[in-house]
Amino acid sequence: MKVINFTSGFDINYPGGITNYVRDLHLNLINKSIDSKIISAQMEGVFSTSIKPDFEFYVDKYRRFSYKFCKANKDDDALEAYILQENPDVIHFHSIYGVSERFINFIINSKFKYVISLHDYYLVCPRIFMMDCNGSPCRRIDLTKCKKCISSFENIDFIRKLLGKLKIKAPKMENQYLNRRANLISDFFSRSKKILPVSKGVEKIFSDFLPSPNYLTLNIGNASADNFAKKEKSLKGSIEVAFLGTLNKHKGAELFIDIASKVKNELINFCFYGRADKYYSSLLAVNNIKNNGPYSPSNLSKILCDIDLGFVLPIWEDNGPQVVMELLNNGVPVVGTQVGGIPDFIQHLKTGYLFHPDSLIEIENTISWLNSITIDDVYNLSGNIKRLKTVDEHSQELIDIYNEL
Repeated sequence: MKVINFTSGFDINYPGGITNYVRDLHLNLINKSIDSKIISAQMEGVFSTSIKPDFEFYVDKYRRFSYKFCKANKDDDALEAYILQENPDVIHFHSIYGVSERFINFIINSKFKYVISLHDYYLVCPRIFMMDCNGSPCRRIDLTKCKKCISSFENIDFIRKLLGKLKIKAPKMENQYLNRRANLISDFFSRSKKILPVSKGVEKIFSDFLPSPNYLTLNIGNASADNFAKKEKSLKGSIEVAFLGTLNKHKGAELFIDIASKVKNELINFCFYGRADKYYSSLLAVNNIKNNGPYSPSNLSKILCDIDLGFVLPIWEDNGPQVVMELLNNGVPVVGTQVGGIPDFIQHLKTGYLFHPDSLIEIENTISWLNSITIDDVYNLSGNIKRLKTVDEHSQELIDIYNEL
């Protein structure tokens, strides 16, 4: 069987969530005797080259996350010719950043069977994160609101970039192109043999806007599950609570700092590992949060050994944050927001604590719970954690789907 894994916008060796996932999947498929090929964007950075893509195509940097699909790209002829030459049994789309209307229509009108994984919201939200022009989260797709949220001026990539650099909001002009964009994606979905949301929350958001009988929620696997470990009871007499990753607004920076400032439990020490926006970085120390700064993937296992409780607090509908999987697979209970894919992995008051970021009452209840917990409470949560899905198990699920097609 021949499968093409398609991921555009970034070089396959870029250290990002989707590309990390596709690299692991690709190697595992090959180990299972699947003829796996990779199509990705041309390399623009200096990364450790662990995988050589089978076909690279050019994506203009202004078009990479454009709100408007361009009509054609300069590499469309070569890209279409490569797919026709390879004649795959299945094409698996993981992202289509920067592709053209011409290429999407080529796929729609082709004989090829294809599946679509929904790792983010780009296909239904041109802003990707379902955060509107004012920085507030959207909980559903509403095309009427989208037309007002994304000005027609923002369809012009150069103007959008310039306005962003100058920190000027685009003048409001209702964006009629979004109807055309939605119709194109609807056709793309209707021809797909399977649509694979990475969590139940993601399926609901997409299916409410683009109904289809072909949705199948499929949580991804994570390499951390290969070394699942039960957490030992803390002997240090404290509860180390950590936020890992990027600290910015949509990742829940304000929520994290607000909660940390209001928790008075003397057992709890708050810390942060990762990169923080300058504004939020300045607020960490004054709110008794230790800033450990950036870390490399090679240090993650050591960091997770030192953590008793993890915070994953996006205010947007985060599709399936892999940091949740990494924490749980290292026996670390998670305090998480009840959005996107997070509820698929955390059992409230059994393996962690869930609350909705829009509810002031639930936030206050979370603070009260943190003020009351003991080392034994955290240890009991950890004891309930079970290993999540491995990459190998997940790839076998996909092979079964490919075989079914």
